[in-house]
Amino acid sequence: VGHDVNDIIADRPWGYRRRARLSLSYQPKTERLEMGFRKAGSSDIVSVTQCPVLAPHLGALLPDVHHCLPSLAGVRS
Repeated sequence: VGHDVNDIIADRPWGYRRRARLSLSYQPKTERLEMGFRKAGSSDIVSVTQCPVLAPHLGALLPDVHHCLPSLAGVRS
């Protein structure tokens, strides 16, 4: 991108986060619930099934949560 990036100064560059804010959004066209992170400066959601910066025990839950989304039901007003 034309910019130099400094090295990351951290004792663990991966698996250090214990918290993540995932978003859910119902997509009427596909009739599916989408899970992921919000795109910066947007309400768009980037689908996520893994996150290398999450602590491994939390990151391991993402596929299971993603898998159970189709079974969720709700009422929209």
